[in-house]
Amino acid sequence: MTLHDLKKGEHRPIKEIVHDADGHWRKLTAFGLMPGAIVKMLQRWPTLVIQVGRTEVGLDEVTSRLVILGEPESEQCPK
Repeated sequence: MTLHDLKKGEHRPIKEIVHDADGHWRKLTAFGLMPGAIVKMLQRWPTLVIQVGRTEVGLDEVTSRLVILGEPESEQCPK
C-alpha cells in the first residue's frame, strides 16, 4: 500500500521511501517522511494533504506513490 491509497482520516507507519531517479525522496525526508514515521491523511482532493508529526504536507500523485506504508499498529496508529 502506498500513501496515495490511504483514505481520509487513516493513520499508517511509513515502511519505506522509494528512491527515484528524480530525487523526490530527498524532499520527502526533508519534510519528516521517513521509515517509522506515522502519517495521517487529512485531505484527498484537490490535492493530497498529509500530517506527519506537527507538519502538514501537500503532495502530488507521483510523489505520494513513492511512500510505502506498513500495517497499522494499534499503539502507534489510533483509529
